[in-house]
Amino acid sequence: EDFRERQLDLYDFGRQHKQLRIAGANCLDPAHPQVYGHRMKIFTELANEYDIDGIEFDFRRSYRMVSDPQNNHAILTRMVVETREMLDEVARRKGRGRMLLGVRVGPLLDGPYRQEEFPGGGQAYMNLSCRDQGLDVRTWIEQEYVDYVCPTLFWPSWPGIPKTEEFAELAKKKDVGIYPT
Repeated sequence: EDFRERQLDLYDFGRQHKQLRIAGANCLDPAHPQVYGHRMKIFTELANEYDIDGIEFDFRRSYRMVSDPQNNHAILTRMVVETREMLDEVARRKGRGRMLLGVRVGPLLDGPYRQEEFPGGGQAYMNLSCRDQGLDVRTWIEQEYVDYVCPTLFWPSWPGIPKTEEFAELAKKKDVGIYPT
C-alpha cells in the first residue's frame, strides 16, 4: 500500500479489479478467487520462466494481507501450501534441488502486541501478531511448508527485536530456519 489510494492504479489487474480490494485498504484481497488465481499465476510464471532459487512472501511489506484474517487465514495457508507444491514440481522438472520458500512475518505468534515489550517497535496496528494477520506460521513450520521464517517488526528502530524465541522453539527438530530481521 505504498502509494496509498493510488496503489491499485499502478498495474492493469489492480485498475481492472478495484472492487476486489480489502475493505478500507488499497490492496487486493486474496479471499476473492480472481485475486488469488492472479497471484498464483505470477508465482508460477516466476518459478517456471526465471532462474530463481525460490520465493519469499513478504507479509510485512503491508500489514493487511487478507480480509477478515481470523476467518480467512486458511486462504493464506493454501497459498503457502500450493506455492510449496509448485516450487517442488518446478525443481523436479528442472532437475534441481529444492527451491526455497520463505516468509517474512510479524514479530510475535499470538496475542496482543504491547509496545512496551518491543523497544524500538512501531505502532500496534502495524505490528499485529501473525495470528491476527491471518498467518498460520505454526502450521507452516510444523508441516515444513516453508524453508525459513523471518519474524520482524514493521519499520522498527533500534533495537526493534521480534519475539525470536517463540519462533525458534517451533522450529526445533524441523528443517526450517528462523532469521529475525
